Amino acid sequence: MTTPVDTQVLAAVKALLVGQTDALSIDTHRTEADPYTTAQLPAINLLAVEESIATPTTIGMAQGGAVHQHRLQLVVQVITQGGSAAADQARLVSAQAAKVIGLQPTLSGLCATALLPMGKQWLHDDDADTRLVRQNNLWVCGYRTHSHDPFTAI
Repeated sequence: MTTPVDTQVLAAVKALLVGQTDALSIDTHRTEADPYTTAQLPAINLLAVEESIATPTTIGMAQGGAVHQHRLQLVVQVITQGGSAAADQARLVSAQAAKVIGLQPTLSGLCATALLPMGKQWLHDDDADTRLVRQNNLWVCGYRTHSHDPFTAI
């Protein structure tokens, strides 16, 4: 089975992070319908949130299709549990993830531009039985594909 490049990017980030942070679970696109248990926290959840695509020129379309330039935004979401120490733990795991990603910012050449941090957002869920803190870390990478082949980064 062939995998689209955006899915390859998420898998590459996940592979980088496994065993390199204090996260006990690293997932892709996990939703609230599949909640984390206490034994899985702290956790990292990778989410693709937006992707823009530009086709700057039609030159070369006859030879191999137009080149699409993709700008993929993804969130490295760190989920922790507990009281006042939860935010500190989320900051620590986020910093560990940033360090690991920073060592391979193009994901071994998969991305045409370095994966760069763009911002952070905090979410607190104090109403649930399991009090959660989520730190969403927004990252952006660029990659290119031919218009006829969304499975191969060029």
